[in-house]
Amino acid sequence: MNTIKTINSVLSLIQIHLKAPKDCYNAFGKYKFRNAQSVLENVKPMLELHGASLVLSDEIVAVGGRIYCKSTATLTVGNEEVSATAFAREAEEQKGMQPAQVSGSTSSYARKYALGGLLCLDDSDDDDATNAHGSASPAAKKAPPVEKPSGPTLEVVIGFINAQDNLADLDLKMEKAQNTSHKGDKTLQKAYEAKKEELSTIPY
Repeated sequence: MNTIKTINSVLSLIQIHLKAPKDCYNAFGKYKFRNAQSVLENVKPMLELHGASLVLSDEIVAVGGRIYCKSTATLTVGNEEVSATAFAREAEEQKGMQPAQVSGSTSSYARKYALGGLLCLDDSDDDDATNAHGSASPAAKKAPPVEKPSGPTLEVVIGFINAQDNLADLDLKMEKAQNTSHKGDKTLQKAYEAKKEELSTIPY
């Protein structure tokens, strides 16, 4: 029996296990926040492990005489896809920024919230969601770097191993797991061997 996993099951696993800390710091507002770049850095290893892709696209729309950036985040698995959309209004002018920089900043902001909607990242307690920043506010700065393991956590990798339903996919996921910081981990190896034994007893 070979059950093809749906995009919903893949998305659910990513939503449950994705860690996207607020690793940026705004010195003017004195708060931490996450941006689109940090979300993408943390989700890419999970996309690779599950054979999925994530595409971001922008569309400029006019609403009530104001210009908005409509950003869409689309997750694709096989022939299935699911999307989430977010809007950000482009400022008429921003002190110290060229027009292209204003557009780029608006795009990044909209993309962050599109990703948040798709991946269930809650920013309700993030001052970045409501802060006007002020025209004289300095640029957001990175918080002091925190050492973190490369790629997904061991829990996430083992979760992907246990989610496989055939030996071919199991071996492929284990091969990809060897490219993470968990290569050679005894717990991972035991999980792989146990799942392989389980699948070997299933009549196809």
